[in-house]
Amino acid sequence: MTWMPLQNRMPSQRFTGVALLALCATLGALAGCGGSGSSQTEPAAFTLAVSPATLTAEQGASANYTVTLTSQHGFSAAVTPTVAGLPTGATATFQPASVTPTTAGAQTTLTVTAGAAGAATPTPVGTYTLTISGASGTIHRQVTTAFVVTAPPAPGSLTGNIQ
Repeated sequence: MTWMPLQNRMPSQRFTGVALLALCATLGALAGCGGSGSSQTEPAAFTLAVSPATLTAEQGASANYTVTLTSQHGFSAAVTPTVAGLPTGATATFQPASVTPTTAGAQTTLTVTAGAAGAATPTPVGTYTLTISGASGTIHRQVTTAFVVTAPPAPGSLTGNIQ
């Protein structure tokens, strides 16, 4: 085994034996360690995604988003999603209310209902950014989507396509 001080090492030279193990344990990837000999592991986590990116609903109607939670590096704890940014008069529910992410992606449906035009608290017509969040312990993820509220057709008016 050849021992060489760090300051005299040529860039193309690699450490061997005990010196390499000690260096890898201390400096990891900075010392050129990696691959199957590395003991580095990624922390357990999850990703959060929503589709579609935008949904439209008339006042008094609902829109359904699919929220997908995907496990990374062995994450296996339950996550309870929440939504922020709801406009006045709108309500939201998740079904199921809690989900455990899987590597294939576990899903929950977010239903957002706009308050009807004639309701005590109608949802104003407009475009709103909703922030969907998921947290478990110290892991926090969030994603945004758009919710567009339109006015219903006037009474007695016709809608649709003329063919």
